[in-house]
Amino acid sequence: MKIDTNTTIYALIGNPVAKSLSPFIHNYVFDFLNQNKIYIAHKVSKEILLNVLEGVKALGYVGINVTIPHKIDVIKYLDDLDETAKKIGAVNTIKIVEGKLIGYNTDGIGFLDMLEENEVQLSGKKILVLGAGGAARAISITLAGTQISHLSVRNRTNERADLLIAELTQINNEVVFSNASKKQSFREFNLVINATSIGMFPNIDEIPIDLELINEDAILCDIVYKPHLTKFLKLGLEKGRKVIFGIEMLIAQALASQEIWQETKMDKVEIKRELQERLELLI
Repeated sequence: MKIDTNTTIYALIGNPVAKSLSPFIHNYVFDFLNQNKIYIAHKVSKEILLNVLEGVKALGYVGINVTIPHKIDVIKYLDDLDETAKKIGAVNTIKIVEGKLIGYNTDGIGFLDMLEENEVQLSGKKILVLGAGGAARAISITLAGTQISHLSVRNRTNERADLLIAELTQINNEVVFSNASKKQSFREFNLVINATSIGMFPNIDEIPIDLELINEDAILCDIVYKPHLTKFLKLGLEKGRKVIFGIEMLIAQALASQEIWQETKMDKVEIKRELQERLELLI
């Protein structure tokens, strides 16, 4: 990696950021594309968020990723939002154009890209989303705009699931939306998505749902990427089910950020393959 006075700077802001994989992913992409760019991580507390945003503009940064706890708070400091970020109500990507901060959210876009890569057809699908937090919200709102037939949310807090369902109903009146928090069987669903942190290191023996309650043909997707093979997916593989790994979504949403910053579509097949192989060794 060559760094000189012409190097363009990108960054991640959040707290904590010490164990983030974003610098590895984005710097790999810049090297792969032979671009004179660098991506760094800044630990940023809520108290200095506005100062940091003013600072990166003044220093000539071009793009920023935003992680916890700033995805919602950052919105009030932005000059504009794209429509997807407005619907989701959270930002994970910022592009700086002529001193203006423009916010985007690539979580949902990345999720759809990941499904496409895995040849998952959404038309007519019945989907169960586990969780109603930030990731579940981004995924559900994005899926609500597709040709699925039914999306149901299961969450520990019934009221939070109800709130998300109410929002989804406003997006697409041709899709059935329901609260599955009190259901005991989930055999009607074709795709089950764990959008919670259940199963994440160090709680690797936890699973978000009993697989015996799910249709044998259902595709299992987990947004947790550490460990790479969560217990949820491991049990699914043992039963011969198709599974989709969390690391795939992490890569897909990062590359979606790259396309926003670079204003061009990328040939992502080789990049994704190389990145996934390298990241699996890291985690």
